[in-house]
Amino acid sequence: MANEPDKINASTISLSEQREIDLQRFKAIIETSDDAIISKTMDGIIKSWNRGAERIFGYTAEEVIDKPMTIFYPQDRLDEESNILLRISRGERVEHFETVRVCKDGRLVDISATISPIFDTHGKIVGVSKIARDITERIKATEELKRLNEILVRQATSDPLTGIANRTKFNEVLEIEMARSRRFALPLSLIMIDIDRFKTINDTYGHNAGDNVLREFASRVSKSIRKNDLFSRWGGEEFMILVMNVTRSGSVIFAEKLRHEIEAFDFSPVGYITCSFGVAEFEKEDTSDSFMKKADIALYRAKAAGRNRVESS
Repeated sequence: MANEPDKINASTISLSEQREIDLQRFKAIIETSDDAIISKTMDGIIKSWNRGAERIFGYTAEEVIDKPMTIFYPQDRLDEESNILLRISRGERVEHFETVRVCKDGRLVDISATISPIFDTHGKIVGVSKIARDITERIKATEELKRLNEILVRQATSDPLTGIANRTKFNEVLEIEMARSRRFALPLSLIMIDIDRFKTINDTYGHNAGDNVLREFASRVSKSIRKNDLFSRWGGEEFMILVMNVTRSGSVIFAEKLRHEIEAFDFSPVGYITCSFGVAEFEKEDTSDSFMKKADIALYRAKAAGRNRVESS
């Protein structure tokens, strides 16, 4: 037991030795990190560069030490470095941001960066340290997911034959616009369109010709309506136009214009076709069913009166 204190003294590590061990551990962590860990002066001059930075950007430490950080900046982002450093020098917190940098081979890489000030012994900011992570694949995956989601939304809300809005989309927008019309007392009209004797077209020329008529009809009407109006295929040869901020009389005039345009167009090889139109104006006590019913009644009158005409209710 008498020798025990000597053993303790022999195994005791001095403070300076412990600091050196901690420093070596810290350096090992930095060098083995997959992230880029970089330090630079307040002038943007690179002072340290780990293997993670070499892996992401393609440059070795020897190639970049004492070089300006802007060698990695795209031309349209050259001011980004000075702006960030200026904000940090003012004491502002700039902890995290996402941006784009240029690799040695010219590739652009998306990065997510965390930045912290470096202080000297007097508390003065003398530089910054940055941890940057390559998020290029994450960005690509996010964009691809967004693209696929947009496709799914289009498929769910578009008519596959004509490409215009389908009944689901129409019903969704109809409820929104009726609520808006009630709240702000704005006019809202509905035009219901039916292609006259469409069954005869299919029976005479075949369903492919009939589909071509529907596509061409949808294309021509789409070019004639305003961007804020909604044109949709209700089903078969029936179509709807939800006309925003226009009264019934104004929508009747518009429907007549469409009727003449369709009547004058040659849908080869079918030839000339006509359409019947039913127009109705929304009233605040209307439901979606009663609103559409008024347009349907007007359309029925147009067809009963000989077709190729516009009626309103």
